[in-house]
Amino acid sequence: MTLITKKCEVCGGEWQCSPDSEASCPHCESRQLKHLFAGLGPERTAEIDALIYERNILIGIKKIKESLGIRLAQSTELFSIRYTELRAANGHRFICSDDCYWDGFYS
Repeated sequence: MTLITKKCEVCGGEWQCSPDSEASCPHCESRQLKHLFAGLGPERTAEIDALIYERNILIGIKKIKESLGIRLAQSTELFSIRYTELRAANGHRFICSDDCYWDGFYS
């Protein structure tokens, strides 16, 4: 399959996709998702964070999807973004290491 590099007119980010792809800039979409998540409020954020720390991946993704009314792929991406943030800030709170966290999860 042939891939081309596209450049975002908004942020200048680059990504690769097929020539006929209508995909939007993943950099801008990630920022938008993080902005949505920030608006959830402290109680809902703490609830989702607890699911992330406890490795309840599917329940966490579902909770994000329901809370924000976004697509499954977007909620999966947002879960991953939030996981990365929490792992960097509070790695000791996780029930397992980074190496085994995603074992058995396929998206």
